Amino acid sequence: MEIHLPTHKVICSVSLLLASLAAVQAQSTWDYGASPDKNWSTNTNWSTDASPAGTAVIFGNTGTTANSTTVGNIVDTSFTGGNALSSLSYNQTATSATDWQVTQIGAGQSLSVNGAFTVGGYTSGNNFTQTAFTGGGTLNINAPSSSFLVSNGSNTSGGTGNAQARAVLDLSALSTFTANVSSFGVGSGLGAGYGTLYMADTSTITASSFTSGGSASIYNGNVSNTIYLGTTTTLNVGTLSLAGTRTFGLVKFRPASSGGANPSGVTGGTIKIRGADGVSGTAMLVGGWTGAFASNGSSIVDFTGGTVDARVTTLKVGTTTTNNNANAVSAILTVDGVGSVFSASGQVTVGEATGGTNGTLSGILNVTGGASFAADAILLGNQTAGAIATNGTLRVSGANSSVTVSNNLTMGSRAGTAAVSATVEVSAGTLLIGGNLAEGSGAANVNSTVNLSGGTLDLTHGSISVDTFSFTGGTLKNVASFSASATGGLSLLNSSSLEFGIDASFATLSLTGQLSLSAASNLQLSLANGYTPGASFLLVSNDAAEAVSGVFGTINGAAFGAGNTFTLTNDQGSFQYELSYTGGDGNDLVITAVPEPAVCALVATGLAGLLWRRRAARAA
Repeated sequence: MEIHLPTHKVICSVSLLLASLAAVQAQSTWDYGASPDKNWSTNTNWSTDASPAGTAVIFGNTGTTANSTTVGNIVDTSFTGGNALSSLSYNQTATSATDWQVTQIGAGQSLSVNGAFTVGGYTSGNNFTQTAFTGGGTLNINAPSSSFLVSNGSNTSGGTGNAQARAVLDLSALSTFTANVSSFGVGSGLGAGYGTLYMADTSTITASSFTSGGSASIYNGNVSNTIYLGTTTTLNVGTLSLAGTRTFGLVKFRPASSGGANPSGVTGGTIKIRGADGVSGTAMLVGGWTGAFASNGSSIVDFTGGTVDARVTTLKVGTTTTNNNANAVSAILTVDGVGSVFSASGQVTVGEATGGTNGTLSGILNVTGGASFAADAILLGNQTAGAIATNGTLRVSGANSSVTVSNNLTMGSRAGTAAVSATVEVSAGTLLIGGNLAEGSGAANVNSTVNLSGGTLDLTHGSISVDTFSFTGGTLKNVASFSASATGGLSLLNSSSLEFGIDASFATLSLTGQLSLSAASNLQLSLANGYTPGASFLLVSNDAAEAVSGVFGTINGAAFGAGNTFTLTNDQGSFQYELSYTGGDGNDLVITAVPEPAVCALVATGLAGLLWRRRAARAA
């Protein structure tokens, strides 16, 4: 007897069967069985015995090699457009650091992925998942709604973690890498993540978030997440969190000793940092601990040896939300190199604790090697709650380095119960502050220190109010008021310079304490073009009765004339002044114009004539 099924049921059954077959065929696993080559175009190299085009591609333990330079599979034809992979995963579970999956993309070839890209992804176990890409081709991840992850980890809490589990993606021997994803993570995700990423020669990453660091719930003091930058790196990301969360981290240009597939170190590399739109700024964090400190250690972002072009909204270097261990951690950001420009449209915070009961947190910002750094405001050492000792340090060094702060540079703020310290060190270059250099809230419990040993500290007519001010070299310029409660007064040691710009906005330095001058100290005065100076200027007004101790050795680097005279010159002419250490109310520093000789002669002649007339009148 024949049974006739309704046509629509037959069609539905066939459709379901085809869909089921398609689902099975949508995944391709590299099996490299009896194939005579390692080419992706050889169908028998895949579990489906078909092309992997359009499928989710997986590399497991089959086909691994003994190092990052021995090729295990070859992208010998491009997979782009409709042939792009739906996802790409390397999930081998090796237990030896010598096992690698190495994919070669030949020159002129492109491998595109329209979904998630994962190396590792394990949250437990002793898994080495190490992957390298080599060749002159391009790896392109175009998946705005998917993730990019390089991480293996441990679900062990308590700080022991798993020192063996790790994921490595080595692109150092690959020409070009691009990624447009939702989230980009290295050593992030679940568990105490451990990941290492070597950027390609040219790398461009666009993402809503870029995170290097483990989870908030698990910590691992045994590992450090690492990112090695290539020759040209561009990060267009909404938020940028580097070397943080609950593991330590390192970001730097790839050195020759990195162990990457490309043995050469990067020289003269560049990194460009922008918001996700490629134009605006991003919110940047270096070393942000969101839980207990696993051990003593540092998270470092070091741009030494290259050039950085960064545009950020806010920048935080070293933050913590909670900790109950007696450990000390630090976060360090170094901006280096002539041509480097780092601009923050908002506040820069260096060292910030918002909770916790124990331990020490330090944030350090280094600007050196001729780099330029600008911020709306800087806060060093901010403790909003808790009992974690909090330190913030700004260091300016290297010829032609510059830090420009549009508003205040705040030296510590304390609302918690532990010690807070803030330190500014200028040994070369220029630190220019548009506002004041002073302590913030809770100042009575903040220790603030300024060490000026070289370069220039320019307050642009702002005020200095700190605990300790050590002035052993360099130039202190355009200060409206000065107090140093611990050291008392202002002491110029060695060949230090005190500088004033004389123009329409000239301001007297109102000094709390004594002015002490070394025999080699220098008074630096500049006369603005277009400005005709007045008869006298009160340079330093001393609030106390102490006399000025010592005298300046030089004026503008040269010896004084007779009677402490000197000449200032601009486009309006030359003007002679005399310096007095007993001006004002008797202990102030004052310069007074010296009449020209012709004027003096005219006055003398007039006085002589007046005297003759008086004598003649008496004789009559």
